[in-house]
Amino acid sequence: MQTEIYDVDYNDYVSLVGTAHFLFVNFLRQFDLILKKDSDKILNKIDGNCGGQVMEIKLSKKVLDHIVARHPEVAAYTHEIVETVQNPDLVIRGLRDELKALKFYTELRIGSKYFVVVYRELHEEKVIITAYFTSNVAKVKGEVIWRKSQ
Repeated sequence: MQTEIYDVDYNDYVSLVGTAHFLFVNFLRQFDLILKKDSDKILNKIDGNCGGQVMEIKLSKKVLDHIVARHPEVAAYTHEIVETVQNPDLVIRGLRDELKALKFYTELRIGSKYFVVVYRELHEEKVIITAYFTSNVAKVKGEVIWRKSQ
């Protein structure tokens, strides 16, 4: 392997390295600002209808990152989070007054399961807290307050 040697003026080299460094530092700063800004960015803000009541559904990137970190199996089903809140099979009021929307999915890679999306209703918005899968609805604590009619 032959190494090529270029005759480069020192001032040009310093200028080039300085420019590259400046661009890279600015890129990192912008990327950091984007990350900070996106940590609370609303990924899904859409109208949901449950029981005749129309509300906005909010899912922030920060919450989605939390959900995926705690429940990695949910990562492939992020679109189903909003779908479950929009069109649940069952709604349970939890022990801390949170709401839990449950929807049964038959065609999942992990087998047939209920998808549980926990949220709170705040000022005509449904703010998602977490989401997970379960095989046993009886393990979801709380009182059934709404059930989809068959």
